[in-house]
Amino acid sequence: MWTFISFHLIEPPFSLSLKTISFIFLAYSLGIIGSPISAIAEKMAINCIKTFGVLLLVSGITLTLSQSLVIIIFCLCIECLGFFTAHALTLATVSRTAIHQKGERFQLISRFLLYWGHLWEYIA
Repeated sequence: MWTFISFHLIEPPFSLSLKTISFIFLAYSLGIIGSPISAIAEKMAINCIKTFGVLLLVSGITLTLSQSLVIIIFCLCIECLGFFTAHALTLATVSRTAIHQKGERFQLISRFLLYWGHLWEYIA
């Protein structure tokens, strides 16, 4: 997603400069909010919030197909928020539920999430 978006925005109809495109990566800062949500999620249904994070991620990625620059930037922010929320809650769930070999299971799920993200880039 983040690799593709630079090439998408440098060409018409957007024709943005590299300097302008680099500011789009500030959307990652919204992802910072996603990780602390896991503390709130412990008091609520963690699976509901995790599912909501995944829905934000998928909808953010899908809506970047828009031809409006404002919508694309907003959707990148939504995608980051959804990703970091789902990622933090998934890793928290694994570390909480694993009884044996927590480190190996934690590493396995981290790799799965990383590879799934790369696969999604090629699909979208």
